[in-house]
Parts: sequence; structure tokens; C-alpha cells
Amino acid sequence: MKHIIRCALLLVTFLSVSFSCEKCNDLEVLESTATLRWSGDYAVDGCGYSIQLGENTLKPDNEKDIDDSFKTDGSTTVRLKYVHLDQRDFQCGMVPVSNTLDFIRIISIEKL
Repeated sequence: MKHIIRCALLLVTFLSVSFSCEKCNDLEVLESTATLRWSGDYAVDGCGYSIQLGENTLKPDNEKDIDDSFKTDGSTTVRLKYVHLDQRDFQCGMVPVSNTLDFIRIISIEKL
């Protein structure tokens, strides 16, 4: 009986480690200079962070990991390492309409 329990625990551990790998592990890490904008906390009808990269507006899916020092009025030029994830509908603030945005996962970010 103990042998069956150990095997089951080993199997569960193996499966959870195998399937817990994040989707972005297989994606190409991109690097670019971009403009980071802070529009306020969601709790007060802000839209958090957005990133302007050329003509494209990107939304970080891990914006909670961005240091609070980037929460400034206006925009900040940054050097960014990221992976492109997918497009998602996104709605924030008082605007009742969703926008489709490209979502990214930030690997590293630094002020220029």
C-alpha cells in the first residue's frame, strides 16, 4: 500500500512539474526601446501600464511585477526584454468598450 501511495505521489509531482511550465518558455525573447505609460490604478478607474512600441500599443500581463518607481505621470523611455503572448480583449476605467490589445510578458525593464 505504501508503495502505491509513493508511486501516486511521484506521478502527481512529475505531472504537475511537466505541465506547470509557462507558455512563454518556448517563445522568442525580444528586446527593444519603448515608451512605458502609467495611467493609474485599476481601483480608481485607471488602466495600469501600457507600452508604446512604434505604432503598437502593448499590454503587459505581469504588470504587477513592474517596480513602483515607474508609476509616474507622463511616459518613461525604457529598454525592454519581453515575449509576445497573444491578443486579448481588454477593458478598463470608465470606458464601456473593449479594445483588442497585444499582450506581452516582461522579462526585464530598465529606465533609459
